Amino acid sequence: MNIIQEGEKFKVESSHKKGLFYDVWPEKPFCSCPEFKFRLIRTRTPCKHILAVKEYLDKNKPEKTENPVDDKILAFVKEKGEVGSLELIDKFGEETINEFIENGHLIEERGKVRLL
Repeated sequence: MNIIQEGEKFKVESSHKKGLFYDVWPEKPFCSCPEFKFRLIRTRTPCKHILAVKEYLDKNKPEKTENPVDDKILAFVKEKGEVGSLELIDKFGEETINEFIENGHLIEERGKVRLL
């Protein structure tokens, strides 16, 4: 199957009709093919297009690389035990710290940040 990524959506070519593509959102999961929309959605069973995209994503996962900044943030918080959120933001940047909190690496309560 031909798979084309367009942001969070994928276009998957039909195996029966060349040139016909179905839209797939693997995170929902949802596919615009008739099999999924009219049959499988009720049982929450993924169609072959959703499965193809999930397999594609598994095969094409970027390898995790070590990030020295990430290690520094975690080491800094671990050393201090609890850090003021403004101090941490000044040192490493608001976007990075927010990402660490959203991903569950850090927890912020009442202006203090600590390891989870």
